[in-house]
Amino acid sequence: MNLNLPEAGSVFHYPYLWSHEKAKGVENPKDRTVCLVLRSKDEFGNDHLIILPISDHRPESPNDAVFVPDIEKRRAGLDVGRAAYVHVNDYNIDILQKSWNYDPKVKRLGRFGKAFTRKIAATLAKAIKAGQSARIDRT
Repeated sequence: MNLNLPEAGSVFHYPYLWSHEKAKGVENPKDRTVCLVLRSKDEFGNDHLIILPISDHRPESPNDAVFVPDIEKRRAGLDVGRAAYVHVNDYNIDILQKSWNYDPKVKRLGRFGKAFTRKIAATLAKAIKAGQSARIDRT
């Protein structure tokens, strides 16, 4: 079975579930533009995906998101005329082989550069360590 494995930094559409939506009982969130910040394998060979939302909404706190510069917007296939932020104050975890949410036929819009993807991952790690990021399991 070909699962169309996404690479770290990939930007695509996914039914991202925000923590405030989960608190309200939303079960079928709308597709949103997201990026895959990390994909790792577990001991059973399953691919765990850490997915972050991309929005044009300025975060309440500068520590809640990473601003996307124009060069990265171009690489990712995002609209250069609109602001873009990768939010790190919550994240979705999905397991590719068990996912009801990830569409293996999803079209990639583009991909962030490796250095920018590392910056996003480091910012997310800092938010998690500080207890400022909510984990939403999607499987």
